[in-house]
Amino acid sequence: MGRRVLLPELRRRGIERLDRLIISHADSDHYEGLFALIGVVDLPEVWLPSRRAGPRFRRLLTQLERAGSRLVVLDESPGAFVGPVGVEARLLHPRADWVAKGGTSLGKNNNSLVLSLSMGKKIGRASRRESV
Repeated sequence: MGRRVLLPELRRRGIERLDRLIISHADSDHYEGLFALIGVVDLPEVWLPSRRAGPRFRRLLTQLERAGSRLVVLDESPGAFVGPVGVEARLLHPRADWVAKGGTSLGKNNNSLVLSLSMGKKIGRASRRESV
């Protein structure tokens, strides 16, 4: 998928950098294509729900780190993250209290990242937030 779909599409659009890459969970159909991007596309920051996973996922994380990516485990980083263009990402799940109570034993899908993304938008004199 990475070599056949992701990389050609990024090249077609002239994209050489993804400021943030989000891996929802450690099932191979959610990350396998990323191997093709390492060393070809600049991936400075990768968000993930956990470092705990099988050997293939751990190999991906090792390769990302060696290529210079900063890995951010979001269940260890509560609160909101604001990007350079004003997009705010708020972690909804998995929260640290879920992990502490043993929620991670319920499997990868139940521990997927769930984020709320919003960006401020002004309308007239009022300001409103929109989900994106």
